Amino acid sequence: LQQQGNQPASTAAILRAAQLAPHDPSTLYRAAFALQFQGETTRAVEYCLAALELQPEPKLYLLLGTCYRQLGEQEQARAAYRQSIALAPKNFIAYAHLSNILERPQAIKTLEQALAAGIEHAELYKRLGRLYFEQGEAVRAVELHRHALALAPDDVQTHTNLGAILKTLGQWQEAHRAYEQANTLEPHNPAHLLKMAELGHFLGEQSVSAVR
Repeated sequence: LQQQGNQPASTAAILRAAQLAPHDPSTLYRAAFALQFQGETTRAVEYCLAALELQPEPKLYLLLGTCYRQLGEQEQARAAYRQSIALAPKNFIAYAHLSNILERPQAIKTLEQALAAGIEHAELYKRLGRLYFEQGEAVRAVELHRHALALAPDDVQTHTNLGAILKTLGQWQEAHRAYEQANTLEPHNPAHLLKMAELGHFLGEQSVSAVR
């Protein structure tokens, strides 16, 4: 039914299955997921809680956190995401969702905990790098973005982020190279070309000053 695009009918079938198997956590999870997808978030929470009473699972807490966040229940969402992390310390998605609803210092602490847990994920390094940059710690931000590129060298956004950070540090040649790489991966993007032109101007002025 889902493949046919009939989401309401599919959800109804899943809910009937949940009524027939009210003590099966997997069936209750599928019902909660279908309800959340359909926008019936409050009912989805009820199914999540029922499933968690039977068997606490990271994916259930993750879904519960997302439901609470959609309902504006931020504290309950944070608690659910933390429970998901406690059960699966290497689940990057839970760290990412949690960091999205925390103030910057707490978000940084959360993502640093993900690194300490041994998670090697390019998006983790990129997110953490962006947060450090926003906090004014550009050198740390460069380090983290370079880690991200080591894992995902074709990520255009990471190259452009790195270029912007290096520019603020006055490292114009390296910033230009970062934007060049972004342009290689995403040719003829006006934003990349503009940044390269600006940095080319700075580098030209620097060369003239050196000759003088």
